[in-house]
Amino acid sequence: RESKQLGAISGKMDPSATIESDIPIPSISDDELDETQGSNSSSVQEKLKLAWINERGSPEILQYEEAVVNRVKEELETQQELLEQLNEKKGTALILRIYQMEVDRINFMLKAYLRTRLKKIEKQVVHILSNDELVSRLSNSEVEFSARYLDLVEKNFKTAFLKHIPENYSSMEDKEMVVEPNLDEYVFCRALSNVGNLSVGDNGDLTVNNGDIIVASYRPLKDLIRNGMIQLI
Repeated sequence: RESKQLGAISGKMDPSATIESDIPIPSISDDELDETQGSNSSSVQEKLKLAWINERGSPEILQYEEAVVNRVKEELETQQELLEQLNEKKGTALILRIYQMEVDRINFMLKAYLRTRLKKIEKQVVHILSNDELVSRLSNSEVEFSARYLDLVEKNFKTAFLKHIPENYSSMEDKEMVVEPNLDEYVFCRALSNVGNLSVGDNGDLTVNNGDIIVASYRPLKDLIRNGMIQLI
């Protein structure tokens, strides 16, 4: 299994090298180092970062990136094993600290992505669960969470005030009770490829090339975001 050597360390390390001449670098085999240097790791971390930024900027819930999340979790396990190996060796305090910082960074990004999705689910739970296509975008854990969360909210609302108002206003699925995403809100985005001519509704058409940064309504952009041609920023 390949995973990238942490970003703060580049290139192969000479086991006999020293820092400041009096801080020895611990002896680590080339195989151990190669295991942390693969380009796939960098790629999957970039995909996670992209998924997080898109989720944070999108008004609607996006497709759960299961393959990316699973790969990142595997890499975190691999890095944790390496940290445990380093912890057992003498003179590893410096390199151990660098590795730990990188593991913490990746872990933060993963948790931020998942928290962003949960926050959106909590806000739009009725809307999401009433739409099969939106439900299909959730992970199995998110589906279970959504159902439990809605059940608790309904029980709390009924106890607090819904039972005291007319029955035709006491349903959580009433249109006025459902929070829906505003797909017409304006977002900032960057083109990751040559999109070409893009219709942005009442604002006419735009010619969007790779690297262009535009501000436009989310609705005409959503398919391009899902296809990876545009990134929210």
